[in-house]
Amino acid sequence: MMKSYLVRCPPYLAERYYLDAYPGFLYSPTFSKKNRKQEDSEVKCIDFGRRFGLKVCMGLVLAVFAVGQPVLANDDVENSKDHPLFSRMKNFYIDNYEHNFDLVEFTITAGDDEKEMAVEGQTTRISYWIKDDASPPSAYQIVKNHVSAGQQIGAKVVEKGREKAVMHLIKDGRETWIVVQVHNGGESYLLTVVQSGDMKQEVKAGELLEALDKDGHVAVYINFASNSAVLDESASPVIREIVGMLKENPDLRVKVEGHTDSTGDAEANRRLSRDRAEAVVGALTGAGIAKERLMAAGHGASRPVADNATEAGRAKNRRVELVKI
Repeated sequence: MMKSYLVRCPPYLAERYYLDAYPGFLYSPTFSKKNRKQEDSEVKCIDFGRRFGLKVCMGLVLAVFAVGQPVLANDDVENSKDHPLFSRMKNFYIDNYEHNFDLVEFTITAGDDEKEMAVEGQTTRISYWIKDDASPPSAYQIVKNHVSAGQQIGAKVVEKGREKAVMHLIKDGRETWIVVQVHNGGESYLLTVVQSGDMKQEVKAGELLEALDKDGHVAVYINFASNSAVLDESASPVIREIVGMLKENPDLRVKVEGHTDSTGDAEANRRLSRDRAEAVVGALTGAGIAKERLMAAGHGASRPVADNATEAGRAKNRRVELVKI
């Protein structure tokens, strides 16, 4: 037996539901604060069919099993929390919460110009609704409060309107994009924060060897703790493939070269790059590779492969290269 409940659905989620993702029925009631309650859940079921592939931009009523319970009004959804960069607006509660690695697409508007953006990274999406017994602030007040908070932590305002703001923050070598979108005249708003990580790379031993044989060197992106030569846990798969390549080719000798971006003091960068190269050599010898087959060198920021003026370029320049000896 199944029961139908009217489930609050923020606009960004509604737009992500396609009819062709559901094999039968989709409910599409008119959506506003007045009909968000369970007692207003009697709506007509419309069978659009899978073949239309239409986006639904209104609220959704989802069929749930009787054992399931609808979210109680005005309570934060389970396992949700505010983002550490922003406090919520007064008298709002969390209606929907997502935190995962994702690709986020959004538009930056400047006058008549629009720029499409696509950013991947650790993404937090938090949908807020005004409590039933409270009056909502203006849409612009929500935007203004978030812009002020963003500026206090060093974020640059890329777009600011009455219902939307986009901010860009670079801090501790990481790039963060912040999008605030207000809906329903201030009754709800969506906060999206995307923090891009360090360069990640999936490599295989055979691909490394092929590059070394062809070009004599190959760049690998091994992550370290910030401003140190301590290998990050994410470096383990890359180290494992390098070890595999060297074990499969016992006559191969390589020099491990460390490189940094241009941020900071040049001499300090050179020392850091050398220490990181030696850390990689230490990881390889610890996995059974003879030290005589390895060398370490650090070049700091002297050999860039990309533009240090951009965060993406700096991320590419922070690398380790294997050079065939």
